[in-house]
Amino acid sequence: MRGFWLIFLLFLTLKGFSQDSTFIKVSAVVDTIPKTYKSSYKVLARKLCDSLKGEEEKAKAIALWIIKNIDYDVKMYEKGNFKKQKSNEVLKKRKGICEGYSNLFKDMCEQVGVRAYVVTGYSKAGNFEPGDILVREDHAWNAVQIKGKWYLVDLTWAAGDIELKPRMFRRYLSIYLGFPFKEKRKYVRKPNYKYLFAEPSFLIVDHLPVNDWWQLMQHTVPVQIFEKDSAEIKKYIQEGKGPLSSFDADIANYEEMDEPMRVLEKSKKAHQFNPKNFQTPAQGKLQHAVDVFRITYVRMIPNSKKIVIYDSCLIEIQACISDLDSYDKITVKERDVRIKKNEKYSAESLKLMDNLSKTNEKRKKMIGTQLSSIKSELIKLEQEENNLKLELVSISKKKTPETGKKFQEKKMSGILKKMSALNDNNIFLSEKISAEKSTDNANESKKTSAAAINTSTLLASTIFQKVMYRNFFNWHLKYYLDSLQKKENSLSTSCDSLIQIINKNYTAANSRNKNLLNFNSSLKKNSNSTFDLYKKLYESITDSVVNANNYNEKFQELKNKVGTLNNERMTEIASKEKLLNDEIRSFENILKNLEKTDEWIKKERKTEGLRVKKCKGFYYEFCTRELNRSAYYKDKIRKLKQGIEKHQAFCKKQED
Repeated sequence: MRGFWLIFLLFLTLKGFSQDSTFIKVSAVVDTIPKTYKSSYKVLARKLCDSLKGEEEKAKAIALWIIKNIDYDVKMYEKGNFKKQKSNEVLKKRKGICEGYSNLFKDMCEQVGVRAYVVTGYSKAGNFEPGDILVREDHAWNAVQIKGKWYLVDLTWAAGDIELKPRMFRRYLSIYLGFPFKEKRKYVRKPNYKYLFAEPSFLIVDHLPVNDWWQLMQHTVPVQIFEKDSAEIKKYIQEGKGPLSSFDADIANYEEMDEPMRVLEKSKKAHQFNPKNFQTPAQGKLQHAVDVFRITYVRMIPNSKKIVIYDSCLIEIQACISDLDSYDKITVKERDVRIKKNEKYSAESLKLMDNLSKTNEKRKKMIGTQLSSIKSELIKLEQEENNLKLELVSISKKKTPETGKKFQEKKMSGILKKMSALNDNNIFLSEKISAEKSTDNANESKKTSAAAINTSTLLASTIFQKVMYRNFFNWHLKYYLDSLQKKENSLSTSCDSLIQIINKNYTAANSRNKNLLNFNSSLKKNSNSTFDLYKKLYESITDSVVNANNYNEKFQELKNKVGTLNNERMTEIASKEKLLNDEIRSFENILKNLEKTDEWIKKERKTEGLRVKKCKGFYYEFCTRELNRSAYYKDKIRKLKQGIEKHQAFCKKQED
């Protein structure tokens, strides 16, 4: 089970060889080597590859072990003191730069019978920008042949990256308190397997050998194309415009040469391929002169031949000095070109920042105007909403006018009561008169007394009716009230003198009875007319009640409709207010982002100024370092020249 998970993890983590059937076996072998192993690279190569078969397994095992166990030497890179790195030293320190990685891989491959070479050239890493001129080789990688096919291996780029150390506290002190701060870098292991056993067409985008045969392609890419961006390089390769190359024959010729001639051939071809590169020819000529001088010095050959060889060495040394002078000039030119390009780039960046700042200001003004209009519209909506709320409150408090209906119904009830009272009074009078007619004359006095009582009752009734009519119906029956007043006056007089008149004149009773009949007839007539009037009034009031009911229904319907419309409008206002508030929040967020952008622009302008200054300082520092190195080599060359001239003079003296 553990074996299964190991295999599964290997497939997941090592993507470059996830479909390689040999990789699992190779990885298992690599993990058996102790991480503390620091012995000879020859022993290490045998330990890795004794159990493996074939060039592919061996080359992959060596490459995988190196990227897992060798760290990049950041301090050596930053100092720029690139000493010759031997494989055993790299293995012992477990650190190296690109040359150390490449030498170790080459030496270990040679120990197990795998054909491999160190390839030096130009790389697009660090401070390279499209359009920069390439004047020196700055990187090393490997070419390895597996089953007759060449592959390219860059263990440095496959092993990991150089990153800045966070150092947040020091950065804080530098930014806010002005403490001096220097950035420091560290190596981070991040395996990138696409640079292991890559196809030449892939690696050529950012790796250009100083000798074109190590491009390993039919059509080579010139240095002028490589100085451009990656897209143009890929397009150039696809179109197949480059010069034809017979790299197999060139490699075969290179292998047939001895080491001094290889160095000289490499330097000459490097200058032919890139006329701006004087460093490689100078190093090659110097190395060739040194090697030839050493060989000649110890060989037992005639002094005449030594003199001729020394002359050729002196010529190469002089050419080397001339190349170094040219290298100094082109290094200064490279520095100036990069500084100008950097300043131009910075000016363009600052111009873009200025345009962005102006655009931000315009956007702020526009957004401010929009915010003002939205806020004013919100205020109007709030006022309208408050008015609608007040209107809804007043409508809810406003009751249906039931009082008018009740008043009409109360009037109708009073009229009905009065009409009933009139009808009862008419019946009462009719009964009384009939009773008086049927009484005996003997009881005339009693009748008269009863008539007096009836007269009093009639008077009281007349007074009651007058009061009632005067209180309720004086707007209709004024004429009748006047007549009642007269009757009241006459009845009062009659009531006061009625007994005396009866006692004096009994015969007047018949006349009174006749008058009573006439009065009763007139009263009934008036009562009937009043009853008709009440009836009409009742009908009129009934119509008023119906109209009041209709009005109440219409009022209630209108009230509901107004309430519904107000609620709908308030819903619309709430929805619109929400949209406007969302717009306000959106605009406020935009304003915040614009403020952040302005702050970022201020910081970026400051950072850009520091970057330009830093780059300028870096270019000057790098140029000074290269010039000092050139001066150092010139001094060694002069000493070598003096030594050669001294030995040549000695040989000449011996000849003489």
